[in-house]
Amino acid sequence: MPKDETFSFPQPYQEANLVLGEWWNRDVEEAVKQGNKLGLPPAMSDAHTINGKPGPLFPCSEKHTYALEVESGKTYLLRIVNAALNDELFFTIAGHNMTVVEIDAVYVKPFTTNTLIIALDRPQTF
Repeated sequence: MPKDETFSFPQPYQEANLVLGEWWNRDVEEAVKQGNKLGLPPAMSDAHTINGKPGPLFPCSEKHTYALEVESGKTYLLRIVNAALNDELFFTIAGHNMTVVEIDAVYVKPFTTNTLIIALDRPQTF
C-alpha cells in the first residue's frame, strides 16, 4: 500500500505478506498432465508452505519453518495469498481471532473470525 494512502480501519503496527503454497517431490507439470489424462485435478502436494518454508508437521521442516515475530498488544495487517495449485487452504492463528478488512483487494465491512478459508473464486482448467 502506498505511503500516502490511508486505511479504512485503524492503522496497523506492522504489515506482513504470507504466501501459502505447496511443495512437490515431483514435477508439477507432470502431475497436472497425469490429472488431465484421468479427467481429474492434479494429485495433492507433498507439503504446504508459508513464504516458501514448510510447516512443522513435515520431516523436512525441523530447522526451516516460517515464523513471524510479533509484540503483544500490537495489531498486524496480514496480506494472505493462496498460491497453491488446486487446494483450498485454511488459515488460523492459535488462540487468536482475526478481523478481516479486505478480500481480493476490496475493503469489506470488518468482521471477526478465528479461521479463514482461502480458495479459488472461479473454476480452474487443468
